[in-house]
Amino acid sequence: LLAQNISLRRLDISDNDIRDISSLELEHSHVITELNLAGNHLSDEALTLFAQQLPYNRSLHRLNLQRNDFTT
Repeated sequence: LLAQNISLRRLDISDNDIRDISSLELEHSHVITELNLAGNHLSDEALTLFAQQLPYNRSLHRLNLQRNDFTT
């Protein structure tokens, strides 16, 4: 989804009942600076997979993960 993005800087997909964010391909996005994923149903597993993408992204400065289903 984000791999082909060349202009979108802020993405707010909060409160959309999203459970799987692997398709975001954040590791290939070099433009997004703010990402709001609050209020979805992201699990610990989804968070772990997402966190593995973060070291490859140098543009993201603000990330909102409030109100999800994390246990850790």
